[in-house]
Amino acid sequence: MTSPLIDFTELASHGTKGEGLELLVERIARRLGLNPQPSGRGGDRGKDLLISERYSGVVASPEILWLVSCKDHAAANKSVGEDELPGSLENKLAEHKAHGFLLVTTTVPSTNCRSALDAFAANNLGRCFVNVWNKGHLYELLTRPENHDTFKEFLPLSYARYAALTPTAISLKALEGFMPATTLNQILETLQPFETAKGLAAQLFAPDPSSVNSATEAITKLLAEEDPVAAWEAANKLEPEQRSLLIEGLHGFVSGKTWAWLQDVVIQSDLDESKRLAFEELLRVSKSSPLRFTYAASYLDSEDIKDIYSNLIINEVVELAMQESLAFSSDLQAELVPKGESYYISALADVTEVEVTVSDDDERLISFEGTLQLDIEIDCSGDGDVLVNRTLEGHFSGRLDFGIEIEDAGVDIEGLDSDDSDDPDSY
Repeated sequence: MTSPLIDFTELASHGTKGEGLELLVERIARRLGLNPQPSGRGGDRGKDLLISERYSGVVASPEILWLVSCKDHAAANKSVGEDELPGSLENKLAEHKAHGFLLVTTTVPSTNCRSALDAFAANNLGRCFVNVWNKGHLYELLTRPENHDTFKEFLPLSYARYAALTPTAISLKALEGFMPATTLNQILETLQPFETAKGLAAQLFAPDPSSVNSATEAITKLLAEEDPVAAWEAANKLEPEQRSLLIEGLHGFVSGKTWAWLQDVVIQSDLDESKRLAFEELLRVSKSSPLRFTYAASYLDSEDIKDIYSNLIINEVVELAMQESLAFSSDLQAELVPKGESYYISALADVTEVEVTVSDDDERLISFEGTLQLDIEIDCSGDGDVLVNRTLEGHFSGRLDFGIEIEDAGVDIEGLDSDDSDDPDSY
């Protein structure tokens, strides 16, 4: 029987049973910038590791402490059962003063186990966090270039198999265990004639290379004549896959000129679709964030600008809103929660609207503004005695300039001090 690309049974050679996975997770956690606290052997009170994760903010730098449970079932090739979870996950987190539970397994959690974790997360939304690193996630972590030394140390035979693979095979082998082995092997055999040292050959996507060659000649000539839009039109006559391969080929030889060409198309073309497609190709071949090309993006249709940048803006605003909420939630807790009582603070931020505009001067700065909503809840002792339960409305504005600059953001917190609830103890 063919060995899987990554055979986690190799971890058994590191320490006692299950300890190899713990050591691997500890090493990877440090590489990710986290702070693992190993439990040592024996007397771990139901934990394998504690990992602290700190978020750096402007007002506060909150820290999440993760209780990590490692389940190495590679030898038995069985999933993690629901009965392997702590009996009372909430009590176990409280015992270790942790805020999150991370299950790490060399296989996968069973359906019942996954359902139990999802139910716990839903019932403790904003209070506790749940995450799972299954064998697929471990594969992704180990095959990152910065983790190759760890991969080689803990799983030397698997690393040797991995290092001998072509790029396409490496990508497809990540699907092991998630599709039938026979199907995966058939795909690899089909693609093998088209495999090169750098990936799949162009003829797989361009059966008629003459069309690509003629387009390449036309583009080269038009770029020499400084007509970027006409060069784009020549490229756009190809099938989308062929056009992408051609642009990728040009980028391999003259990356700077290819970037400049695609940006010129975005700026000079009269067609919104051409602008959008050229910008997408620019992001693809440059492997850069859209924030690097905000000036070119300012020539896109406003809806395309929103589609490209909205998620980046929302993530930045939500992170800032959560940081700000920690500050005044803590102040409220100090005023409302009796000394010595335990409590939970739940804060959820959501952006409800984003609009973008482009300045009509030479700088063509992209500005944005929108509205946000912040839900704050302080629950004393976790027994449903809610001291604060408020939804606050707010706004934000800023601009894109090689980054996201939030110039104004806030929520109306005046209502937090008023008693507008039927509960005389609410604020």
